Amino acid sequence: MMGEILGKIKIKIKSNWFVYQLIFRVKKKPIFGFLNFIIMIAYSYYISFRLFGISIKPRCFFSQRIFPVYIEKGKKTSVSFNSEVVIVFESFANANNCAAITLSNNAHICIENTFVIGNGCHISVFENAWLNIKGGGEQPSGITCDTKVICTKEINIGKGSIISWGGYITDSSHHAVNGIIVTGVVNIGDYVWISEGVSIGPGTTIGKGSIVGCKSYLKGCYPENSLIAGCPASIKKKNVLWMR
Repeated sequence: MMGEILGKIKIKIKSNWFVYQLIFRVKKKPIFGFLNFIIMIAYSYYISFRLFGISIKPRCFFSQRIFPVYIEKGKKTSVSFNSEVVIVFESFANANNCAAITLSNNAHICIENTFVIGNGCHISVFENAWLNIKGGGEQPSGITCDTKVICTKEINIGKGSIISWGGYITDSSHHAVNGIIVTGVVNIGDYVWISEGVSIGPGTTIGKGSIVGCKSYLKGCYPENSLIAGCPASIKKKNVLWMR
C-alpha cells in the first residue's frame, strides 16, 4: 500500500538513510540526482526545524519527489517522538501537491516510531487536543494521500495501521445541532487497514487488525479483526486476518 520503496526505507532508516537517499536519487537521475539530494536535505532540515526544533539530522525527509509542506505552530505546543526519523513524506500520483500540519496553541502531538504522510494530507490539532500516533510496527505505517485528520480533543492511531487516500477522521461534529456539538475520542487500533474514502466520526473505536471497506462511514465501536463496511458502517465479517 505504501509502495515498494517504503519497504526498503524501513530497513535503511536503521542504518544510514542519508547514504541510501543519495544512492537512490543518483541512480534514478544520474545527472541531477545529487542536486536533488541536496535540495531534499535542505528542505527536510527546514521542515524538521519548524516542527521538531533544532537537531543534528533532520527528523523528516522525502522518500521520492519533494512537495510543499505547510507547518503552523501556536504557542506552547508540544511535539514528542522517539525515533531518529519521525516522518517520511511520500509523494503519490494524482494527489494534491501540498501537505499541511497545523498545531494550535497548547496542542500536543506524539509520534512513536516512523510515520508516513502523503501529499495532500492535512493534519490539524486544536487547542489543548492530543494526537497520538504509534507509527510503524513490523511494516511501514501512515496516511497515503489527500486525507484530513482534525483533532479537537483526542485521536489515537495505532501501530502499523495504514490509512488510504481521500479519508476524513475527526473527533468532533464541529457544528452544533440543537445546541449540541458532538465530541468523542477516536481510537484506531494497531494494524488496522482503512481503505479509500473512509470517514470516521467522533467516538469511534476500531479494534486491532480490522479492515474498513472503501467509502464507509464509521461512528461507534467495532471489535478486533472485523471487516467493517457501509454507510453507516456495520460488521460484515468477524475473525478476519489480513497481511501486506
